[in-house]
Amino acid sequence: MNKAFFRLLLTGISFASAFQVSAQDAFKSNSPGKASQWTDVATWQRYDAAKKAWVAAERFPTANDGVITIQQGDSVIITGDAAARLSIDQVVIDQRAALVFKKNEYGGIKLNDGDGDDITIKGRLYIDNDGMLRGEGKIQVAETGTFSLRNNGILTASLSNNGLMLLGDKYVAAGSLAGCHIVNNKTCVWMDGQLMMDSATVFTNNGLFQINAVNNDLVCNANKKHPAKIVNKGSIMNVAKEHSVDFRVKVENSGIIGGVGTFVFSAGVNSGGVISPGASPGHLTLGKGIPASSVINIEIATAGAVAGVNYDQLTVPSLTDLAGATVNISNAAEDSINTEYTIINAKALTLERGKGYPDLIVNAPSNFSSSFKENRFVLVKTAKEPLEITWGGFRAVSEGKEVILDWNTVSDPRTSHFFIEHSTDGVNYVQVSKVEVKRGETGEVNYSFSFGGADLFRVNYFRVKQVNADGRTGCSVARSIRFDKGVVTAFQVDTNQENEELLLNIQSKNVKVVLNNMDGKTLHEFSLQPGQHTVYIDILPVGAYRLNFFVKDSLVETKQFMKH
Repeated sequence: MNKAFFRLLLTGISFASAFQVSAQDAFKSNSPGKASQWTDVATWQRYDAAKKAWVAAERFPTANDGVITIQQGDSVIITGDAAARLSIDQVVIDQRAALVFKKNEYGGIKLNDGDGDDITIKGRLYIDNDGMLRGEGKIQVAETGTFSLRNNGILTASLSNNGLMLLGDKYVAAGSLAGCHIVNNKTCVWMDGQLMMDSATVFTNNGLFQINAVNNDLVCNANKKHPAKIVNKGSIMNVAKEHSVDFRVKVENSGIIGGVGTFVFSAGVNSGGVISPGASPGHLTLGKGIPASSVINIEIATAGAVAGVNYDQLTVPSLTDLAGATVNISNAAEDSINTEYTIINAKALTLERGKGYPDLIVNAPSNFSSSFKENRFVLVKTAKEPLEITWGGFRAVSEGKEVILDWNTVSDPRTSHFFIEHSTDGVNYVQVSKVEVKRGETGEVNYSFSFGGADLFRVNYFRVKQVNADGRTGCSVARSIRFDKGVVTAFQVDTNQENEELLLNIQSKNVKVVLNNMDGKTLHEFSLQPGQHTVYIDILPVGAYRLNFFVKDSLVETKQFMKH
């Protein structure tokens, strides 16, 4: 379709042969200040090519005509028996103009997939009061445009929104999306009324999907025989703290789910993505179907330590639902030392039988400690200010059966010493040595430690803990080295899809890495020395790729990865 040339074409109804219809006939509305019927001939003007002028139309436009424009100030309604079995195509709705579909009988109005954009909305389009728009055509909502589905309207044509999309209204029902592909690139607001997604509808959200229930809890229903799904790559935010929303369609989340109120995912939601409670700040409840292994962002915004008022709080069905989650804490408040914050709580007062507290990765300022207390996960402020040490590089390299740890920091006179910590599961660390801080040096300071107690039959994890003179501590990132029956794994590749990067763990010298696509085309080459390295892949198209590892120009290993 030609996105630079917005046209509105109405196609598909048969008329008596009294008129010779040209495919190039252009129509425009001419009914300022009043709502007029599409099927009322007086609504329209037709462009007369011979006269090079607009003349009164002899009929109303259809899909057999050229560009059809709803002009600024005009409001046109398609309804009633006269519009039965009407087909349309290439329609342009100007700014401050409106097109309304209501009470469309006999299977609704058909949108053809002709040349150009089939409907371009610069003003407003309403599918209202049992209106129905169907067909293979596509709807484009421009930046200035608004699409509204309400009062049990039905849409089966595909739509791309770059403006505003409204589902329901205050105290007004929403409608149905059936067998269509909806792409929201800007803002979609679901206010009131139930929403139906049927016949394998796919709703892709790249922008903001805001849920603002005014009157009742909301339900997004589905047809189990023809399941629909929501693919969230942007943000789904609930701003109605008094109401819940239940998604009975599957949600694939790689974006953000957040806000306040309650989310229920009855049809399930995939792992991944970010959970972000709060409305600067606020309290969010997740019901059935909580996504696993999520990133959870918590903000402590203002002093006072009242959950949902001064800091974000998340409520989950059970603490075991949090297994594998990463919790990121940001603090802008100036509460006193020993202030406690319940950042996560569970509806279940006890853990499931046979299960302990879940393992979490907590990224918090160094002047906060975290722990589980019964059915709560709490933070406690332990010092007025966080540690101010700046970590530089940190790498772990094997030399035979030993592991050499090298790190550097920016000198801080408050640092007392470092502890070397070792783990074989990445969760439980044991202190294995103490390294004194180097006094008298300024700027970047380098340290090295040789560890001879590595487990030669599994993955070994290492981190460095910095200890201040006042007892406060802070840890480096963790590094790992994998051994298999006494032999180090020379090449490890992990993907971080959220940050679009590859994490390479190299344990061999003078390595050349060649990145190829699946057709064998070389996209990039780079040389690496032993240690941990980050390769950014944000510029790569979605697809499969190979990393070929060469040592002394000999191919020694190949690993494959996917870019999502």
